[in-house]
Amino acid sequence: MEILDYDEKKNKLKLKITSLDDFYFLYNFIRKGDLVRAKTTRKVQVGGESGEQVRIPMNLMIHVDQIGFQEFAKRIRVKGKIVEGPERFVSIGSHHTINLEVNDVFELIREDGFTEEDLDLLKETQERFHGKPVVLTAISDDEATVGVLTPTGLRIVKTVYHSSPQKGFSSAKNDKEFMNVFFTKVFNIIKELLDQYNTDIVIVAGPGFTKEHFSKFLKEMNKSLTVYTDSVSNATENGLYEIIRRGIPDKIVQQHKIVEEAKAIEELLMHLGKNDGLVVLGLDRVYKAVTYGVAEKILVSFSKINSLIGEEREKLMEILKQAKIYKIKTVFISNLHPLGEQFERMGGIAAILRYKTEV
Repeated sequence: MEILDYDEKKNKLKLKITSLDDFYFLYNFIRKGDLVRAKTTRKVQVGGESGEQVRIPMNLMIHVDQIGFQEFAKRIRVKGKIVEGPERFVSIGSHHTINLEVNDVFELIREDGFTEEDLDLLKETQERFHGKPVVLTAISDDEATVGVLTPTGLRIVKTVYHSSPQKGFSSAKNDKEFMNVFFTKVFNIIKELLDQYNTDIVIVAGPGFTKEHFSKFLKEMNKSLTVYTDSVSNATENGLYEIIRRGIPDKIVQQHKIVEEAKAIEELLMHLGKNDGLVVLGLDRVYKAVTYGVAEKILVSFSKINSLIGEEREKLMEILKQAKIYKIKTVFISNLHPLGEQFERMGGIAAILRYKTEV
């Protein structure tokens, strides 16, 4: 999801759908009563009563009554009454369905405004699928090119060249020592980028076996790194662009987030299994845990966000607001994986406590 514009005075967001995964979020974010303006097509009759019906493109705004999400259809369907459009072709108040697909741009207007928590959820979605920087390394036995991929594009950082020991002086020991010197130079560049961009994801790719050796070296140097290995044709700048063209970073960032979600749920289940009193489930108990300052981590299912209405929704938004103020880690959980589905069946909201207490 890309936020193209936000007009706070008009309570209006301009959004671009950039991934299939955005549909899941929008299904839970767009609410009944919102206004959606987008390009669409509508059947109209031309040539009078005896004319034929044709489908023509137009911009319409509808008052949302219903949102449908069909994962296999690769679109989200927003249904409602037309409140704005070309009067020549539409009747205000008639019903229409807007189909939103990847790369579509649309406006979302919420008459009572977007809360700070609403905007945080949008930013979470940006980070979830597109926002986390990834360090890219294309490496062979005599060359390595390092770059970093962010939402604004690829930054080529540096190319390191490596000369093997001269013929006649080569030995297994010398080869290993020279390779370690080479690997260390590349690692030092990567380390600076990891610190600078606050990331822990590295993709190592190359044409031969050096990529596997370097990936092992990276993990030995920093056990907390998440390192992915793949193949590209060379270790130049073109090798980095090849990584991007193949869509490897997008897949990995999504997978990385799902792994983070899975770990949080597994931690929750571990405490429940031990019956150690360090987990609370349900909206009211999580609210108390946050209010009392005993919550260490909050887990919230995306499906919970807009399934709640009235006072319950206000309480959930207050939980998210207080969590931000008190810097309580919040993990948003999708149901796009089995553990996420399990968590949703458990109620979709939980907190892991700092210490055992009654809440």
